[in-house]
Amino acid sequence: MVNHEKLNLRQEPKLDGKVEKTLSRRTKLQVKKRQDDWLYVVDPDGASGWVARYLTMDTEIAQKLNRYHSVPYGNESPEVETRQ
Repeated sequence: MVNHEKLNLRQEPKLDGKVEKTLSRRTKLQVKKRQDDWLYVVDPDGASGWVARYLTMDTEIAQKLNRYHSVPYGNESPEVETRQ
């Protein structure tokens, strides 16, 4: 999953590789292979290319973080278990 505001999908695994497409935050990506700090991915539209690994997040980890960092709306307060 894209973990940055925007992420460039490149032809080659390098910063000066030609940009094929710009992906937006939370776009789910299917990883096909890894090369050093780069991932070769396919997006939901079928576009493929290289992205910088550090700008992505594993979907499972993202889901866990969302559970732990969710903020209640309005006057609701989260339930907290206390020990006596």
